Amino acid sequence: MKRSAAVRRKAGADVVFVELKNSPTILDDLKRVTSGIDAPCLVNIDGGGKLGKMNVPEIEALGFRIAILGIGIPIPSMDDAVLALLTV
Repeated sequence: MKRSAAVRRKAGADVVFVELKNSPTILDDLKRVTSGIDAPCLVNIDGGGKLGKMNVPEIEALGFRIAILGIGIPIPSMDDAVLALLTV
């Protein structure tokens, strides 16, 4: 993942989309990957698993600057997202 992200970044990508399969170590895996990428990272959160239970500050702590929050995301996370947009 880090290697392909570096290649895409060198080719001019402004953002790197990070997608990993759900696993017991998904949060540690995501943090490890984002920490090694020299670009803003994007994640798609579909509402399931450990990621779906996180709020925006927790997602940011994993190293993500952009998150796609699906319809199944709990309301507190959506509230955090709206507040984050309002403070930009």
